[in-house]
Amino acid sequence: MRKKFFSKKEICIIICTVIIPIILFFTSNFFNKLFKKYFPFLEFNLVGFELIGKYYALVFIIILCVFLYQNIINIRNYFIIKKAKKRGSNNFDTAIIIANNELFSLKNIFLSPYSYAFKQFFQLAKLKKIQYKIFDKLTVKEFDKIIKNPSIKNYYLFGHGSRHSFNLFEEKPIYYCKYSNEDLNKKYIAQYHCNHNFGKSLAEYVVKDEELLKRCDVTNEVRKPRDLKKQWREEIKKIKRSAKKC
Repeated sequence: MRKKFFSKKEICIIICTVIIPIILFFTSNFFNKLFKKYFPFLEFNLVGFELIGKYYALVFIIILCVFLYQNIINIRNYFIIKKAKKRGSNNFDTAIIIANNELFSLKNIFLSPYSYAFKQFFQLAKLKKIQYKIFDKLTVKEFDKIIKNPSIKNYYLFGHGSRHSFNLFEEKPIYYCKYSNEDLNKKYIAQYHCNHNFGKSLAEYVVKDEELLKRCDVTNEVRKPRDLKKQWREEIKKIKRSAKKC
């Protein structure tokens, strides 16, 4: 079955944020004249109606700029991930989970802001010689299967969520407490999504060793993407300096 270019939800968003503002902007003068002719007592509201058209035009321009900027980031990320997938290993012990990775999709407007640092992340993964495989566009069942895989010990999660949950967009959020009774011995968890609202992280459920748990990259707050980008850049510089000394 051929995949649709836009889903029904995405078509609704396009109509509300693009089509309607354009129609209102270009038809405001027409309705002004119409109302003056047949409803002269509404003259006070006509100026307001004209302003609404201009307001919608301004909103439309702002949304369009944000949409274009975001899609430039999306296109860049798409090819970064595509290239990184080719470098992935068949004998991997690390899973890089990306909640969504569509080239042209309105859902990507809501892709994790940490995705802005994908370039630095995959550079660092290459320098550290991490044996990884990328998993994207997952269902809850597929995610569950990856977490319970005994051969995968390390996880990097990119998307949206809270300290206690992860959002795969297509389905309901996954709450990490579902793994509380599982006998899983993982080594490293990095939650690159929002970690607010308290609760236990995935690391606290699946990393049993206390020393390994301390090394996991999970915060108690919403971390700024630029701070993460800066952190990875510094790590890249350190590794390159060490390589030069050797």
